[in-house]
Amino acid sequence: MKIVHITWMFTFGGIETMLVNICNEQVKLGHEVHIVVMQDGVTEKTLRKALDQHVKVHYCHRSEGGSLLLPALRLNWLLMKLNPNVLHLHSSGIIRLIVPHKFRNIANSTLHALPKKENTVAIKQIPRVFSISNAVRQALLAYNGTDSICNPNGIRPELMTQRQSGDWKDTLQ
Repeated sequence: MKIVHITWMFTFGGIETMLVNICNEQVKLGHEVHIVVMQDGVTEKTLRKALDQHVKVHYCHRSEGGSLLLPALRLNWLLMKLNPNVLHLHSSGIIRLIVPHKFRNIANSTLHALPKKENTVAIKQIPRVFSISNAVRQALLAYNGTDSICNPNGIRPELMTQRQSGDWKDTLQ
């Protein structure tokens, strides 16, 4: 399966760190994974290095506060070229930049925080919406009637180690 993630920026933050982990896991499952970064100059090199070498990163070269016309054209050209099976938007407003209807039909988005005007732009145009918690899901439903699928941000407890002693001199693991 060919999966394309689209994000405005690729800087340090919870969403971006999780995106790296998700993309790396998708590659392990045998998927072809791409990340499209809309805005120039907002890419954290450490995150980029943490990506599996098979994840392809593309840029649409929007300058901060600049026009969206050329970046939107680049985005749509890239989507036509890649022809993804799944399109994951890391900001609901990105759906307004996507012209070919076939890509709008395969789009999904995740709401990472309680809904407000800024993070729910055009969310009703997205066929499948995910919420990171049941609280976010319920708040979105109450906010504008959008139902979503709860996909909890989880901690993988098997990756955590537990100290057996009460000696806390060492760094916590």
